[in-house]
Amino acid sequence: RLAEEVGYLRKINERRNQGKEWPLSTYLAVIVDEEQMGTFDPFRPPYSLNLIYRQRDYLNRAGIPWKCYLLSDLRKHPKLLEHRAFLFLNLFSLDGDQRQFLREKIMTNSRTVAFVGPAGMIPPQGIDPAASSQLLGLDMVRLPDDTKLHSTFGKDLGAPWTGLSDTHFNISTSQPPLLAPRQSKGTLALLDGRTEPAVVAETRATHQLFWTAIPGLLPQHLRALARYAKLPVLATSDDPVYFGHGFLALHAASDGKRTIHLPQPAA
Repeated sequence: RLAEEVGYLRKINERRNQGKEWPLSTYLAVIVDEEQMGTFDPFRPPYSLNLIYRQRDYLNRAGIPWKCYLLSDLRKHPKLLEHRAFLFLNLFSLDGDQRQFLREKIMTNSRTVAFVGPAGMIPPQGIDPAASSQLLGLDMVRLPDDTKLHSTFGKDLGAPWTGLSDTHFNISTSQPPLLAPRQSKGTLALLDGRTEPAVVAETRATHQLFWTAIPGLLPQHLRALARYAKLPVLATSDDPVYFGHGFLALHAASDGKRTIHLPQPAA
């Protein structure tokens, strides 16, 4: 029986090798800077695992196609610029050359570019909100270290954020240094008890900017971000969904009907 199963899996693999991969423009590119990860305390990771560890699970359950890359690979391989949407998870420490690369190569051509937390706030000379302002194009200010990362989305938000209206987005632990824009015309959520935005989405001449003070975007947030970026949303049931090489797999942890919305006709 095991030998028969191995033979069956081999046939699947042969079919997989014939599969046609979806264009990179179909996928959300999730970027992690491996050098900055090497500076984190493994016994006290930033934001209590919400920044990267739990984000992977939420990405899998969002029902959107995504691929993960290292920041160093993004700079080495021009083909990755075929992506139309980027999510940068831990770009807190950036030098001038890195900020210039992001502004000139990524935040252009009508792409959707999302940043988490104090992006670019720590240049080589030390903590500087102005460096983050230069990167994001927002007037960023440092928040008190005891600020709670609790927020509430606005009422009656327009598409594609409608489903988030009047919902809460919180994590239990903060991670100084914290920063936020003084204000934004694209404010989606405010920090509870404060006037500063917690989540922002601005459509600009060269790109669409998405920024969140709170890490660990949940599946519903990621689906709204995908729609904002005009990426396909293939499932909305919060089941783990995996994509690659023209194949799609859904792991249904409970019974019931599931609907898959493919970006193009397929078998």
